[in-house]
Amino acid sequence: MLTYNPDHSTKMHLTYFAHRGRGDVYELLCTVGRQPVDLIVTRVNWNHFLTMRESGLHGFRLPYQQLPVLLITNTAGKDRIVAQTNSIITYTAKIVGEYPSDEIHAAVAESVINRLSDLSSIGWYQCKTDKERAQFLSTLVSTRLPPILTDLESMIATNTSDSQEATLNLDSIWIVGETRTFADLAIFAALHELWSMGAAITSCGL
Repeated sequence: MLTYNPDHSTKMHLTYFAHRGRGDVYELLCTVGRQPVDLIVTRVNWNHFLTMRESGLHGFRLPYQQLPVLLITNTAGKDRIVAQTNSIITYTAKIVGEYPSDEIHAAVAESVINRLSDLSSIGWYQCKTDKERAQFLSTLVSTRLPPILTDLESMIATNTSDSQEATLNLDSIWIVGETRTFADLAIFAALHELWSMGAAITSCGL
């Protein structure tokens, strides 16, 4: 069971880099979420980001001097700014109805996005040449990715409803619970990011 507020009218403005990756999770949540929200997305380049670090964003100092950041305007018109990928994901999931109401399911779902962070794919975007990117991705898909996929596949295979025993469940398609959560969307976004790296992924044989 998932929770959402059908009367919610919060407005959100996401600012992140132009490349695929973490920003995709928020957009995906707001696109397929059970509760529609008013989301604006601004994609920026590195030079624009450096300017933000000096001048701020939306009248706020850039938290932690990093992106992504989410500007939230509540129903009273008050603005707040939130940073850090996983915090923004869980907040957005609650707003759009993709966050589990069951506390244990919620904890498991949050553990999934923390596990996905171990991919550390951000380093690919920091590479200077195609050769460096290919080498970085080759290492990622051969060392970091396999154990993460094994963990996630095991979680899906053993996912059961509260009335079932915790045994192998070949019919399960979700990571936790009986319906889609933000964790499932985060997995899709993470794998789509690797796919979007294109030739580098192909050259690694993935």
